[in-house]
Amino acid sequence: MVQMPALRRFALALALALLAAALPGPAPAQGGHDPFEHGWTLDPDASRLRFASVKNDRVAEDNGFTALSGQITPDGEIRLAVDLETVETGIDIRNVRLRFIFFETYLYREAVITARLAEADLATLGLDRHLALTLPVTLSLHGAEQAFDVPLDITLLDHDRVAVHAITPVAVPMAPFGLDGGRAQLESTANVKILPLVFVTFELVFQRNAPGTRPPEPGQTILAARGAEMSRPECIARISALSRLNDITFDDTGQPPRDSRTIDRLADITHRCAPHRLGIAGHVGAGGSRAQQQRSSLALARGVADALIARGVPADRLEVAGLGATRPLVPGDTPGDRARNRRVEFRLLE
Repeated sequence: MVQMPALRRFALALALALLAAALPGPAPAQGGHDPFEHGWTLDPDASRLRFASVKNDRVAEDNGFTALSGQITPDGEIRLAVDLETVETGIDIRNVRLRFIFFETYLYREAVITARLAEADLATLGLDRHLALTLPVTLSLHGAEQAFDVPLDITLLDHDRVAVHAITPVAVPMAPFGLDGGRAQLESTANVKILPLVFVTFELVFQRNAPGTRPPEPGQTILAARGAEMSRPECIARISALSRLNDITFDDTGQPPRDSRTIDRLADITHRCAPHRLGIAGHVGAGGSRAQQQRSSLALARGVADALIARGVPADRLEVAGLGATRPLVPGDTPGDRARNRRVEFRLLE
């Protein structure tokens, strides 16, 4: 279980590198725009890093961390940090055991991932705005370092925002980091057998620190330049990343802005994920009756569906739903709480 934080950091670092690679424009070596311009910072609210441990050869436990940070410097150096004190398993006593027995956070508080993205890697980016890349990264954890090759997938959400996810779960062994002793103590304390490695997955979003210099307009829209069809796992990963952005704003009638890069990208992905259907669910914050909440949330979902239809997505491939205030992101009824809970989420259907 402890291992996952390391993997997590590793995944974050990789994601940052991919993020840099996904920036629009040709590689610097080609005399084009600088993909690292102004540097990049991880958006922790839109990012997730999970790690799974296996006990008694059959029970998988899903865990994560609540404090992630990362940057890509203007010269392409990537550094990701995970605060091991913030490990979250959903069970307080398990959190304490991982911190003090496994990670020994009183000695090793942080896990760090570093990497560098080569300019040559950026040359593979095209109009598809998508890049698959295996990146060498170094994980520093528990006083030890280990190198990994991590397969990553990058999706450019817009010129200054990118999503990165692991193509497959990353397996991180415990022994190279001196964690087997802590694993043995956990096994004895909890009377279980723990697999000596963890599996890490992540969905990371990075934001450029300042608006970047945009390349010349290619003279065609994203939809006109859309690429080949994608597999179902690819579709799920990209739609999930867009859904987590939660950056579509709405007017008082529940309509999104006509010019929305997120909706442009969602339309492109939906076209490339035929024949699968797209589920669009609206959510609102507390306030008003349940009937009013349901109507308002349904209006949000329909607004996004209408925007997709206007971009050429067939109406019969869209399914809208209004879920009212039944699934809040945050508790409470302050204006800030209501604004954060007012959103539209997407998922791929059969």
